Amino acid sequence: MKDTVPPFLSACGENTGISCITYHKFPGGAWPEEWFDEQEVTMPQGETLTMRLAEMGSLVGSGKDAVWMREVRKLTDSGHQTSLISTAYALPHIQLAAQMFSRWCQENFFGYMMRHFAIDLLAEYGVDDLPTDEKVINPTWRDLTKQKHSLVSKLRYRQARFAEMTIHPKAAEDTKRYRNWIRKKADLLEQIQHLEHEIGERKAKLKKTPHYITWDALEGTEAFQQLVPGRKRLLDTVKMIAYRAETAMLLC
Repeated sequence: MKDTVPPFLSACGENTGISCITYHKFPGGAWPEEWFDEQEVTMPQGETLTMRLAEMGSLVGSGKDAVWMREVRKLTDSGHQTSLISTAYALPHIQLAAQMFSRWCQENFFGYMMRHFAIDLLAEYGVDDLPTDEKVINPTWRDLTKQKHSLVSKLRYRQARFAEMTIHPKAAEDTKRYRNWIRKKADLLEQIQHLEHEIGERKAKLKKTPHYITWDALEGTEAFQQLVPGRKRLLDTVKMIAYRAETAMLLC
């Protein structure tokens, strides 16, 4: 999560009847190790694991998009802290940890389904319009962000070269090399200042550009449709039932 909360998390408020859970990609600084307690966690498949867990409240996002969430962290043997955030305010934090930290099981499941049951196969070619009030990424915001990232990458490369030249200057006694060194540094400085100006312009435009717009506000080639979901959902459901049946037969 970066500057704002995605719409699907914003919709998971206390009064909606919907709870969300996801990894916190940018959790901030590490928590003190003494905050973590060893807990016996029962995983979805029935096995019991010992985890060192801690929980706090966390305000995710900014401004009107900010959402107050529960944050649960797991401390690994290496000292790394894995963080999850959730709007499931009533569930025990141990249950949240069990569901989220067993995600690799789900990923293995879908990997198997893709290989053996073709769960990713395109089963429908019909298309349909999205609801007119459906929120989508603003193409202008996306393009500006892409431009900004490209400029920042170029700026960092030139800043690194400038710093390296500053740390390792040419001897003034060698007039020709020294003048060439001065000229290259001046060229780099000019490029750095130009890139900083360009980045500043992109940031200013981004502040004035909404991150999300409604689907009906898309123009021209930016407009898109969704695949009709009915048949795909039915086939995927049948395939997953078949997988569960196959698994149950192996356990017998």
